[in-house]
Amino acid sequence: MTDEMKPRLIGINHVAIGVGNLDEALEWYSRIFSFTLRGRGERNVFIDMGDQFINMALVPDYNISGVEKRHFGIVVDDRSHTIELAKAVGARFIEGPFLDFLDPWGNRLEVIEYSNVQFTKATNVMRGMGVALTKNDKAKNELANKGMADVADAPVTVKNSDISVEQGFVIPVGGGKQFDSPTPDRYFVLKLLGRETGGSIMMFEEIVPPGGTSLYHLHHDSDEVAWVLAGEFTFKIGAIVTAGGPGTCAFMPRNVPHAWKNTGKETGRALFLYTPSNAGTLVEELAEGRPTNDYERAKLFERHRWQLVGPNPL
Repeated sequence: MTDEMKPRLIGINHVAIGVGNLDEALEWYSRIFSFTLRGRGERNVFIDMGDQFINMALVPDYNISGVEKRHFGIVVDDRSHTIELAKAVGARFIEGPFLDFLDPWGNRLEVIEYSNVQFTKATNVMRGMGVALTKNDKAKNELANKGMADVADAPVTVKNSDISVEQGFVIPVGGGKQFDSPTPDRYFVLKLLGRETGGSIMMFEEIVPPGGTSLYHLHHDSDEVAWVLAGEFTFKIGAIVTAGGPGTCAFMPRNVPHAWKNTGKETGRALFLYTPSNAGTLVEELAEGRPTNDYERAKLFERHRWQLVGPNPL
């Protein structure tokens, strides 16, 4: 294969460092640097660095398979030939939704295409490298939600079928994509998708059996609204706990821990809306396929800027 067909290295999207205790590592680094958490999982913490990030990974028991050893995310211009090139040199591929493989020394490489991620090379740097690369709409919206949009990229027109966002559209009664939760009798109906609204809002209806709960979490980049349609829900937003039936409306601002529970005796229904849409597009990804392990789950939360706080307190 010619050099022209090989993916060109563009930059580093993220690096992963191994730590023995996530809380201790955060406390230690916070004594030296000022930073914002991009997200947190059971085995990973993600620290924002603008359009890049550091992944602190819990490592005590990672010496068995080598799969979750140190790794870094490599950004390339075009990864279409990466799989066949890596196979040709005997790389060990990792199952999952990402293009990940191990080198002969156990280093995990996650190969990401420039158009799909927030990491951005300045125009003058790309010119010096002899490349001209662009972002897809999802990456543009993620950057815009963080206040880092390129003025040349705005506004972005996103279409629902043949109808543009500027024109608007209607979801009919019974419309929307439905998918089931692992919990019996619990399911979601997606009404407005982030890609259909130009990243403005994402909205879905959730049907929850008695006793059903949410995660105790917060969103770094999106505000959330819940509107109770049936049943009784109890909300904890910050330190305030409130219960209400149909017509109750709850506002959960970004960066404020919150949780809810169906505390009624009947099946509950609530409408949830996120603005901007990034936090809600996590639900869109779940509709396409759920994470199969802790690593994938942590990556999902990191992409959509969710942070788990702890067990549901309600």
